[in-house]
Amino acid sequence: MPRITNQSMTLQLAGNNVTINVAYTAIFSAFDRFLAQNGLRFRERIRVIGEDPGTATDIILHTFPVETISVTSGTIPRNRSLTVTRNSLQEDVGSDDDEIDCTIEIIPVDLPAVVTATTPQQVLAG
Repeated sequence: MPRITNQSMTLQLAGNNVTINVAYTAIFSAFDRFLAQNGLRFRERIRVIGEDPGTATDIILHTFPVETISVTSGTIPRNRSLTVTRNSLQEDVGSDDDEIDCTIEIIPVDLPAVVTATTPQQVLAG
């Protein structure tokens, strides 16, 4: 399975909008690349999460549009941006500060079907 390294998130405020910039490096093994050459595709899913103490109150605030990653080498730098309204990041009623983070997932899809056949057992009588 691919690995994710060097992940970072920055926020840029412009009026009532916030641009969320997510950068990371996707690392694909030789086996991942072999599978990609034979029909397996990898999709990237990034979710913006409202971070509150504990996990029971964390909610998904936004989801970046899903993209398919073209596996052309073992190391692929990724940079994505999403602009949202400032109010849409406000999950804490009565608080001016919002804590957000992002989850990044690389999901394998469309693994080619494998057809396996076994010949019937034969007995050669002596």
